[in-house]
Amino acid sequence: MDLLSNQEIPIGFSMALAKDTTAMNAFSSMPKEKRTQVVEQSRNIHSKEEMEQFVNSFTQNRTY
Repeated sequence: MDLLSNQEIPIGFSMALAKDTTAMNAFSSMPKEKRTQVVEQSRNIHSKEEMEQFVNSFTQNRTY
């Protein structure tokens, strides 16, 4: 799956996405620029709970 042109996705972010297929689909449907922004935001998250909240927000805030 080449979502970001070979940009490495943080493991915690990818694991949180894998647990939430709805959020994964929302992430996959974002424009490339937005996906890149989201991945950069995820690099600043350092707890599992916070990452899960971040990923869950994709299904609540579909304003991209």
